[in-house]
Amino acid sequence: MTSPAQRPEIKDSIDELGKIDGILSADDEDAYKYKILDTGGITGLAYLEPHASTIATNAQLCMFLECAEAESGDDPVDIQSCGSAVQVDYSDRIRGCCGQLIDIDFECPGGDDSVQAYVRIRSTAPQCEAYSISTGQ
Repeated sequence: MTSPAQRPEIKDSIDELGKIDGILSADDEDAYKYKILDTGGITGLAYLEPHASTIATNAQLCMFLECAEAESGDDPVDIQSCGSAVQVDYSDRIRGCCGQLIDIDFECPGGDDSVQAYVRIRSTAPQCEAYSISTGQ
């Protein structure tokens, strides 16, 4: 993955990180990262479900998660659902989903669901294309 550009962190009580705009050239990829903090609010009121979407037609959008408290490769994020997207593994500890509309239902070991989120968009056509990604939790 291209070295991701850092975005502001968000907490489980904030819905949207915002919109990311860019342009992909042929064989190009852009990557972004941000922290999503599980602040331990009242159970059921602060539910983490990271999401990302794009309407770019010649691009592959992926979101990967890494548990903040994971201490070894034995503690990967447990992706339970990707919504309409497809589940993929980036590494032993970093897992996620790829698709036009990504809604991730996940759990981290130990009860703290704080994660480092990585969003990647990759060109799938030999031409330039503008994109806009909406992200949040």
